[in-house]
Amino acid sequence: MAESHARVMPSALHLTVNCAFSLQAQEQVPPTPETDDEAEGSAAHFVAHKVASRARTFTLGEKFEHGGRTWEIDDEMLDGAALYARECSTAGRFEDPVSIPDVHPTLCYGTPDFWQCFMLEVLKCLKVVDYKYGYRFVEVFEHYQLIAYAAGVARLLNLPLDFPVRLMIVQPRAYGVGGPVREWELTVGALYDYCAKIIAPKVAESLGPNPTATTGAHCLDCKARHACQTYRYATANLVDFSKRGVVEHLNAQQMGQELRVLKNAIKRLEGRYEGLHAQAENLARAGNNIPFWQMEQKEGRRAWLDNAPVPTVAGLGDLLGINLRKPEALITPTQAISAGIDESIIEQYSHRPKGALKLVPINTTATRKKLGAKKV
Repeated sequence: MAESHARVMPSALHLTVNCAFSLQAQEQVPPTPETDDEAEGSAAHFVAHKVASRARTFTLGEKFEHGGRTWEIDDEMLDGAALYARECSTAGRFEDPVSIPDVHPTLCYGTPDFWQCFMLEVLKCLKVVDYKYGYRFVEVFEHYQLIAYAAGVARLLNLPLDFPVRLMIVQPRAYGVGGPVREWELTVGALYDYCAKIIAPKVAESLGPNPTATTGAHCLDCKARHACQTYRYATANLVDFSKRGVVEHLNAQQMGQELRVLKNAIKRLEGRYEGLHAQAENLARAGNNIPFWQMEQKEGRRAWLDNAPVPTVAGLGDLLGINLRKPEALITPTQAISAGIDESIIEQYSHRPKGALKLVPINTTATRKKLGAKKV
């Protein structure tokens, strides 16, 4: 019952809800090769799962095989695994398949990264955790994939409507508002409402004839964006508009409004470019000629051979008066906490550096979170 075999995948619900056409569109195009970022995310997910489930440990610099490639453990992978392990327990369930009839009676099922149900007198809660390794911030509030997973587990356990639910995103490389570990609390009844009033109707439309195609930021994740006519028309209009030169002095209101429009437009253009680029690269790898483009072999970062004798190379440096040894360094604060040192102690010797001030769009989601989830 792997999620990849489900026609309605929980991981794609943010696409289906925002664009009903995306499900059938992606079924009509050949699968694109996995990108380097996707492959790295899959490898990091493998590491986090093994560490959190106590199935295996990893050390900095260790090499491992995953997805047909060789990877090297770095601090980001170790930090992410440590954060994920702190939110999980071996008493819970890791990647345990679950059916989700509230989204679709037969076509929706998947494998939550982790879930655990607490039935203690002092703690009653269904906890569902999802691990994300990418840099793009993932909002936990009204996250349809997590909502679906939790609804499936709640049906499996026959939990009452007022039973508390805690949905969590662990995203080690996204230190935005809320930090790398973010959570949203609601009830089982609210889960079912989201499924019945928002998700399931869109899923039904997506499976029917002539589903509506709607462009937006979600197009960045659609595997059919390079072949979508609606998306092409939307981006073509943006490109055409960019050719027009007009001198115009804007007031603050106009400037803020246009900045917001342009930010969304850039996301759509990037999505169109990335989708076409992936398709063209796939064709070029198969030997096809792509006019104006060519495949180029880039050199990676120079690295020591795996079998390079450390004492010999370091000794060579000593003979020349050059120190080739790395200076002694501490493990990261997150790794230290994971190793067993109390977090309050680590806080005395660590900090989270503040970045430079920059202009960003007002987060309307944050405002809605303060006001509570929308009525569904």
